Amino acid sequence: MRQQLLCFLLGGLEDDELERVKDEITNNQQFEDSLRHIRKAVDPLDEDRQSHVPPEGLAQETCKHVADERKAEDGETGL
Repeated sequence: MRQQLLCFLLGGLEDDELERVKDEITNNQQFEDSLRHIRKAVDPLDEDRQSHVPPEGLAQETCKHVADERKAEDGETGL
């Protein structure tokens, strides 16, 4: 139940599951209470929800770093 409600809040349910959970919330006080409790815990995450643009060249620098580390490891093992 908690996992379904969390997925409901985060928008991660398929249409049929979404309708079923909405019906449960409407008809089951325990579901509604649990949803309220989970929403209270998840709400602070909305403050951090924003889109960030990665710095230019980040992917290339990351790949270079990985390649350099692999070369260093290969040198240490004698490969």
